[in-house]
Amino acid sequence: MNRIVIILLALGATPVLDLAGLRDAHAGSDGQKQPARELLAKGKELIGKGSYRAALGVLKRGYRHDPEAIFHLHFAECHRLLGENADALLEYRAYLAAVPGAPERAEVEQRIAALDGGAKPAPPAPPPAPPAPPVADAAAPAPDAAAPEDAVWRLAKEGRKTFQDGKEEEGLTGIRAAIGLAEQLKLPPDDLATLRSLLGNLLLRADQIDAALVELRAVVVLAPKDAGGFADLGRALSDADDFSAAAATFQRALDLGLSGEDGAEVRGALAKARDQRLHELLDFEFSLSFGFDSNVLQGNTVETIGGVNQRRPTGKSRTAHEWTGATNAAELSEPGFPISVGLGIEGRPAGGKRAELWLGYGFAQSIYPNAGQDSYNFQEHRVPIRLDLFLARWLNLTLRVEGTLNFTGLADFLPYQGGVTGGLDTTAIESKLLRTRLTYSHVYAANIDRSQSNFDVNSDTVKLTQELRIAWFRARLGYQFASYRSGDIVTDVCRTATITILGQTRTADLVAGTYQAPTSYQGHNGSLALRFSIPWELTLSASGGAEYRIYNGTNDSNVPTNFIDLKKPCGEPITGTTTVKTAVARRDTRISAGLALHKDLPRGVGLELAYGLLYNLSNIENTLDNRNFHKHGVLLAADYSF
Repeated sequence: MNRIVIILLALGATPVLDLAGLRDAHAGSDGQKQPARELLAKGKELIGKGSYRAALGVLKRGYRHDPEAIFHLHFAECHRLLGENADALLEYRAYLAAVPGAPERAEVEQRIAALDGGAKPAPPAPPPAPPAPPVADAAAPAPDAAAPEDAVWRLAKEGRKTFQDGKEEEGLTGIRAAIGLAEQLKLPPDDLATLRSLLGNLLLRADQIDAALVELRAVVVLAPKDAGGFADLGRALSDADDFSAAAATFQRALDLGLSGEDGAEVRGALAKARDQRLHELLDFEFSLSFGFDSNVLQGNTVETIGGVNQRRPTGKSRTAHEWTGATNAAELSEPGFPISVGLGIEGRPAGGKRAELWLGYGFAQSIYPNAGQDSYNFQEHRVPIRLDLFLARWLNLTLRVEGTLNFTGLADFLPYQGGVTGGLDTTAIESKLLRTRLTYSHVYAANIDRSQSNFDVNSDTVKLTQELRIAWFRARLGYQFASYRSGDIVTDVCRTATITILGQTRTADLVAGTYQAPTSYQGHNGSLALRFSIPWELTLSASGGAEYRIYNGTNDSNVPTNFIDLKKPCGEPITGTTTVKTAVARRDTRISAGLALHKDLPRGVGLELAYGLLYNLSNIENTLDNRNFHKHGVLLAADYSF
C-alpha cells in the first residue's frame, strides 16, 4: 500500500485513503457504538459517492454520539477532497496524536507531507528495544504522558458517559472542562464546534433550553459551513417555540447541501416550523357533536327548579304541582338528543418573546330538536382579549377579558344575558414532569330584560391544579372554589280545580301558593383527570370529581289556606291567610365521572367518543320540588384545529 501511495503522489494524483479497511473498534462502548457506527458507515458511503460536504456533516453527527479518534481521519479526508487543506492537516494530526500507534500511520504521514508542500516524511522509528529483565523491588517506570489533545476528548467522552448514567450536572461539568482545555490548547474551530455541539444537545436533554441555545449558536459561528450544526440549532429553536428563527435555520442547513435522509428530516422539520409560525399568528377551531342526554332539564349549567327553567325565570311552570302536604315530588327528568356547533378564531396582532396579545371571536350553539325543549336551546357569542406573558422559562402569566352575549330558544328566540369575564392564569413549570396552574375568574352577566335584574350574575372562581406529565401518561389533580351570586326563583304553584261561579261549574288553574328557591351558592370541588396514550395513536381520558354546594337562603313554600276561595288565576298576587312550610337550607353534593376516547387524524382533524355521568344528591325533596337528579350523556364529536 505504501508503494502505491508514493507512486500516485509522484504522478500528482490524490488517492483516497483505504478507510474501509480501518479498524472501527474506536467507536466507543457497546451502549454508544450503534448510532456512531451507522453514521460512520453512512459517511463512508457518501465519500465514495463524491458527496464530501454531506459526508462531513454526517460524520460529525456520529462523532457527537461517540467522540472517537477514527472520525478525525474521515474528517481529514473530506476536508482534503473539498480543497480545505489547512483543516485537513489539523484533522490528520489530531488523529495521529490520539492514536500514536495507528496501523495506517505511514499513509497519514505521507498525506501530511504532501499537504505541507511535499516535505519528506520522517523515517520510521526503529523497533523498540526488548524490555529489560525485572529488577526486584524496583518501582515501575511512569507511563508517557498522553497528548494534550487526547485529554480533551477523554474528558468529553467521560462527561457524556456520566450524563448518560444519570448524573446530568456532573456530566455537563466534565464536558465544559473539556471545552475549556480545548480553548487553552487552541484546538481547531471544528473541534470546538463539535465539543460545544455535544454540550448543547445534552443541555437540551436536560431541559436547559436557554443554555443549549447559547452553545448551538456558538457552533454555527465556529463551523459556518456545517449543515448539521444548523439542523441541530433549528431543532433547539423549535423546542423553544421560536418557529420563525427555526424555519430560517433549517433553510440554511438545506442551502449548505444537507441531503439524503438527514435532508428529508430537516425538510419535514422546516414545513412544521413554517406551519407553527402561522399558528403563532392565527388559531382556528371548529367542532360539531351529536349525542344523547338522559336529562335535558338538569345539569351543571342549567337547572329546572320548581318546574321553571333557570334561564327563563319568568316562564310558567312546565308541570302543575299538586300540593297535598304528604307526597314528595318525583325527580324531574326528560331525555333529549342535543346537537352542538362551536367555532373559534384568534389572531395575534402583536407579540414577541416575552409577551403576546391575542384577539378573537367565538360562537357556540346547542340545539335540542324536541319542540317542547325550545327554552333549553342556547346560543353564545364571545369576544376574547388575551395577553400572554412569558416571565421566565418556568413561569407564564395570562390576563383575560371576554365579552359575552347569550340567547335562549330558537322558535322563541330571546336575548338572555350580556356580560364580561375577567381572569388571571399563572402556570409554574417546576420540571419536565410537574407543573402547577392557578386560575382566577370573575363573571358579571346582566339580564337583557332589566325587569329581571335580580337575576343578574356575579361569580368568582379560583382553581388550583397540579399536573404530572410523562411521555405516555398525564395526571391532573385539582381543587376549585366557586362563589355564585344571583337572585331567587319565585314561581306560582298552580292547581287545577273545579269551581262554581254564579251557578256555572268550570275547571281552572288556580293559585295554590308560591315556591321560592335560591340560586346563589358557594361550592368546593375536588377533581382528578387521567390521560393515557394507547396503541393505534389513541388517547384515553378518564375523569372524576365531587362538589359540595352550600346555597344561600332557604327553599320556602307559601300556601294560602283558602286558595280555593281566592279564585285567583296563576300569576296574580296572593291575598289572604297563608301557611309557611318549614324553611330548608339547601345543601347539594354533586358527583361526576367521564370517559373519552380521542383519535387525531391528518390535517388537524380529530374524532372523540365520550360518556359522562352526573349525580346530584340534595336535601331538597318536598311536595313542590326535588333537587335530587341524575343524568347520563353519550357524545360523538368531530373537531378541526389549525
